[in-house]
Amino acid sequence: MREREGSLPPAIAAALVFSATPTSTDVVLDPTCGSGTLLAEISSYASRAKRIGTDIDPQAIAIATENLKHSGDEPPLLLNVDSRNLDAKISEVSLVVANLPFGIKFGDRKTNAELYQSIFEKCYQVRGPKWRAAILTSDKTSLDTALSRLGFLESQELFRVKIRGELAVAVLLTSRAK
Repeated sequence: MREREGSLPPAIAAALVFSATPTSTDVVLDPTCGSGTLLAEISSYASRAKRIGTDIDPQAIAIATENLKHSGDEPPLLLNVDSRNLDAKISEVSLVVANLPFGIKFGDRKTNAELYQSIFEKCYQVRGPKWRAAILTSDKTSLDTALSRLGFLESQELFRVKIRGELAVAVLLTSRAK
């Protein structure tokens, strides 16, 4: 698998996907797919799951396309799009998996809360039944800020891990009970 700077180590991707408990009936979205590591892991756990990856970087989509051409029962839908502007090609998403930008190599910690909030809003708008999200970030403060602004999601910590010297947290997001 070809990687790019900031790629998620495969063992951590496997742990996040395992924690998300994907099934073959899931429609899985990675809104910041990068080189496709999480989508590759999804195919290991649920080979028939429909996989969708978006990334704002066209080079990331090119690398993911190459990396994922032989994974799963069918290739994923990969779109060069800003995840804050998802379109009608994406609907009925039941599982979101994402390694959110930490603001170190990509993004900016000053704007992460706004970025996370926008991504979660869009991912929630394209949801199907039994929606959930497994999210990884080292910017827990921005994650908490984004979630408090939204109010319709609740989080449960899955695990903590160090990635290239940076402490990160994985959380499971679900719809808040009404």
